[in-house]
Amino acid sequence: MRGLEQEFGALDDALGAFTEKMREKLRDKAHDMGGWDEPWAEMLLRRKLADRVVVMLLDDSPQEVDIANFAMFLFHFRSKRNGQAKNRRAERGRPAS
Repeated sequence: MRGLEQEFGALDDALGAFTEKMREKLRDKAHDMGGWDEPWAEMLLRRKLADRVVVMLLDDSPQEVDIANFAMFLFHFRSKRNGQAKNRRAERGRPAS
């Protein structure tokens, strides 16, 4: 069994390889990505994420990188909303929590 440092090192290597694939895919599709962070795009991205999950589950095609990229987009929207909510609470004199 690996030690904690070895385990973390292996996870870090896997994460590095995976995020590089995410970046490559985003670079390849950048010409189709305009407006991805506009409010109207969130629901479209949710549908695309759900579609990729279904495709992966039904025919075992490699969709993991697309799924991760769509999840990153949705994480961005949630972070943006949470940041705005924290800013509004702070403006009202409430803790940002």
